[in-house]
Amino acid sequence: QHYRKTSMSATITQNDNKLLYTIDAWVKRYIKKKHVISPIPSDAGARNYYRIKCADINYILMHDPDEKQLLTYIESQQKLTRDNIIAPTILAYDINKRLLLQTDFGDNLLAKIINSKNKSKYYKMCIDNIIAMQTANTHAWPQFNSAKLQQEITLPLEWYCSKQCHAPLNNNEIKQYNEICTQI
Repeated sequence: QHYRKTSMSATITQNDNKLLYTIDAWVKRYIKKKHVISPIPSDAGARNYYRIKCADINYILMHDPDEKQLLTYIESQQKLTRDNIIAPTILAYDINKRLLLQTDFGDNLLAKIINSKNKSKYYKMCIDNIIAMQTANTHAWPQFNSAKLQQEITLPLEWYCSKQCHAPLNNNEIKQYNEICTQI
């Protein structure tokens, strides 16, 4: 058995178990080393992330139930790479299974590793990456317009209030939320 359930196992459903078996079989095609697959707590999105730990290297596996979103993610990663912007490298993907395997940047946050001796090095890397993003060919990127902004603004209502907190807002609260967002 090459995967294990972490402390999240109490919330893993039968569908999740089926997905874990699918993931494990798919991962074995690309990673021949002994490995452990662990779910990573994710944000409010529909994507599921898993860390694949081998003795000498880790990988990230992403499952995105939305084919269009997965294709957009792949295209975005390719654009970032093309424009020399630091991003995880996509190693393999399967659109039909909605799976993507990529390199793992790890859990090290800059705030945890930066100190007086290395701060110039890391700040330079960050600034260089920001400059690369700002000088990239943005014509190839989808435009972030008011319709997209409105879609993004509703995510907290759908994912946080309804799904995370199990406390959907009533119509009056939604109206107030939308009015505040419109003012911003």
